[in-house]
Amino acid sequence: MNPIKAMEVFVAVVNHQGLSAAASALNLSNVMVGKYIAALEAQVQTQLIQRTTRQIRVTEAGWLFYDSAQIALQAVSDAYQQLEALHAAPKGSLKISAPMTLGSELLAPLVAQFMQRYPDIQIELQLSNHVVDLMAEGCDCALRIGPLKDDYGLIAKKIMDYHMVICAAPAYLAQQGTPTSPADLLHHRLLVHATWNPQFNWLFANNGQAWPQQWHLKSNDGQVLRQAALAGIGITMQPTFLLQSDLAAGKLVALLPEYTPSPHPVHLLYLPNRYKLPRLQAFVGFMLESLHPTSGL
Repeated sequence: MNPIKAMEVFVAVVNHQGLSAAASALNLSNVMVGKYIAALEAQVQTQLIQRTTRQIRVTEAGWLFYDSAQIALQAVSDAYQQLEALHAAPKGSLKISAPMTLGSELLAPLVAQFMQRYPDIQIELQLSNHVVDLMAEGCDCALRIGPLKDDYGLIAKKIMDYHMVICAAPAYLAQQGTPTSPADLLHHRLLVHATWNPQFNWLFANNGQAWPQQWHLKSNDGQVLRQAALAGIGITMQPTFLLQSDLAAGKLVALLPEYTPSPHPVHLLYLPNRYKLPRLQAFVGFMLESLHPTSGL
């Protein structure tokens, strides 16, 4: 049994709270993950995980081993990073996490440009609207929208401002009327993003009220809301970079410009020790070069 691999599997099982989730994250079979855990427990002659049909429970000895295993795995990672730093040209793989709309509409084209500049770097781009734990999920860096909270130990670089626009199709406005104040939205069909909640919401400028909670269509994908707005289903508020071509073509009409919420910052986050990697240094530099904090996207 490879002791380093066994540690990696055990840490993944604890982080993902289950063998199946760890197997998926490590691209291993459930059976192989179980074999690694069984071999590890046999080697240390201690039960590290108590398993039931539905869940796992880490034993006291397991938690002690988990802390030590994380330190050991980090030391191994640091050793490889120091060797990689000797290479003149950045190479290797980068795992990047980003919110769905920002990732697909804005980041994806930039990633393609980055890979053209650095052909020896491989990119794994994961799009999700949940807040990732960089260490637990093995991400090199992540993009996050909004004020930073509980990001202790991470380095944050502001790369842009996230501007929103309120809009609807001309056909919808002709049928339902044009709102002149945020209060008017209570009488309209709203197309809202599923991630908006009391903890993360958009406040109207010159008003202080949050975007109304009632909705006609809710989705976690900005493209779904864009298509619904274009079809005349209702009023939406989405990032400017997603809708600017539709607005320019007259397919959508901007509404309530004086009440449009203030932009949120977008940060690129990474662990301090990961910045030793030339490939991550190259990516951070490229993003800062391509998207500046003063960008009005």
